[in-house]
Amino acid sequence: MRAAVLIGLVGAGALSACGAPQTGGPQPTAAAQLPVTLDGAAYLAELRPGAAGEMVTAVGARPTRGLTVAVTRSGAPLHYSDGAPAKTVAERACADSGRRFNPAAIGRVTGAGVWSFAGACA
Repeated sequence: MRAAVLIGLVGAGALSACGAPQTGGPQPTAAAQLPVTLDGAAYLAELRPGAAGEMVTAVGARPTRGLTVAVTRSGAPLHYSDGAPAKTVAERACADSGRRFNPAAIGRVTGAGVWSFAGACA
């Protein structure tokens, strides 16, 4: 009986580790800029080291560590209402760099025409 409980606890721990954001390999020390096209519009995603971000969880916001992805659009600046396409661009740029984007990461407008996803790309 005790062995079954112990095995269950170990299995639960292993499964919860699978869902945790991974930090991946060594973090770059310089920013990388990646062009992304979405629905005919040209975007630029900049992946750079930065402070931890936040992600949404069932128990509230929690820290997430990884690269920050800053997204801008060529021609027309991004607005508050452009969060969904900015997140899609950030996700593609992260994947193109060989990393994994954390979809629970909270994005914010951080400057004129810039959407940023701190700690979202690991």
